[in-house]
Amino acid sequence: MQSLLSRLPRGLRLNNKTVDKLAPSATKLHHNEACSAFGTDQQRRITSDRDLPTAYYYEKPLTASQFREIRIGRFPANIHEDGIRFKSSWEAYSTLLPPYGKKSLLPELRISYDAGFSTTSVERAPTSIHELCASHLSHKLHGRFPLHLQSSLEFEVNYRIPIRKGDKLSERKPDIAISHTAPDGKSNLVGVAEVGFSQPYADLKRWRDVWFEGVPTINVVILINLLEKPRFPRKEALEYIQKQGQQNFPEIDAIKEDDFILQNPTDATSARTAYGFIWCGTVQGTLEIWTRCPETGRPMLRSKPNCFYGPNVDGEPNIKIQPGDLVPSFENETYEEVELDAIALQKAIEKGRKRTAKERFVKLLKVARGVKEIQRRYSA
Repeated sequence: MQSLLSRLPRGLRLNNKTVDKLAPSATKLHHNEACSAFGTDQQRRITSDRDLPTAYYYEKPLTASQFREIRIGRFPANIHEDGIRFKSSWEAYSTLLPPYGKKSLLPELRISYDAGFSTTSVERAPTSIHELCASHLSHKLHGRFPLHLQSSLEFEVNYRIPIRKGDKLSERKPDIAISHTAPDGKSNLVGVAEVGFSQPYADLKRWRDVWFEGVPTINVVILINLLEKPRFPRKEALEYIQKQGQQNFPEIDAIKEDDFILQNPTDATSARTAYGFIWCGTVQGTLEIWTRCPETGRPMLRSKPNCFYGPNVDGEPNIKIQPGDLVPSFENETYEEVELDAIALQKAIEKGRKRTAKERFVKLLKVARGVKEIQRRYSA
C-alpha cells in the first residue's frame, strides 16, 4: 500500500481538504513542570558545580556562511545552542530543504516552518534519543493494537507534512506520523508523536495545537518531553577539549559507546561521563496523551502527565492508550486499552543517552581538530 504521507508533496491539501487553522498565538518558552525538580546532586557536573542554563534557541541574525552550512546539511559549528529560530518567508525556508523529490543520504536537520509567526526553526534533531524513542514507540504501539486494526494503521517517521491555512503554508516533520486507511479506502493522518529533548515545553504545546487545529483528521497527539538537567553546555565542552589538549583524547575511530559510563553505577538514569566531563546529563521523561475534545475540537489531556523516566519516578509507570481515541470504531465496536511497555521505553532512552554522549563528544572533538563533517548528498 502506498504511504499516505509519501503522497503528500509540499503545498498540497491533506485528505482533499484545505487546512484552515493554525496555532493561535505564541506562548512564552518555559520548561515542563509536570515532574518534580531534580535533586542538586543530579545537577553537579564533574568539571564545575555550576548549573549553566543555556538557551535552547539561537535567535540572532544568521550570516551567509551559516546559511550555507545549513543548506549542505550541517548545523553551524559556531552556534552552540540546540536550535536556531529566525523570522523568514516560506521561500527562504524552502531554500534550506533538500531538492524536492530527492532523498538525503545523510541524517537531516529538523527544519520546520510556522506560517502563523513567519518563523523557521532548525534543530539538532533527530538525535539518537529521538530516533530510538520513535522507533520503540511506533513498533510497540503498532504491535499492541488488535490485529484487524494493525493492517489499517501505518506508523511512519521522517516525513515532512504540509499544514495549510488559506494561502499560508506551515510544514513540520513529526517524530512519528500515524495514518489510518478506512474501509472505504481513504487514508487519513490520525495521530502524531513529538519527542522533545531539552526542547522548551511551550514548543511542544504549540506544535500540538498546530496539529489539532491544522489537520482536522488528527485525533491523538503524543508528547514525550525529555528534560536534560542541566542542558548540555556545548560551548564549555568545546573549551574543555581545547584546554585539555588533543593529545589527551583518542583517535575518533577508537572512541566507543562503552567509554561513556554512568556517573552513579547503581543508577541507570544518572549522567554519562568520559574523559573528565559529563556528555549527557540526567534526564527526566514525561509522556502526555492529548485527544481531540468531541465538543470543542480543542486538545484535551487524556490523563495526567506520566513521569516515566528519571530519578524521580515513583513505582512502575503505567502508560495506556485507548485505540478508540485514535481510530473511530465501526458498528459500535469497542477496543480494550493498550498498555505500553514503559520498561522497554526506558531502556531505549538509556541506550539513546549513551549514543548521544558519544556523538556530542565526537562532534566537538572534530571541531577542535578542524575535521569537517561530510556535507549532504542526495540519491537520484
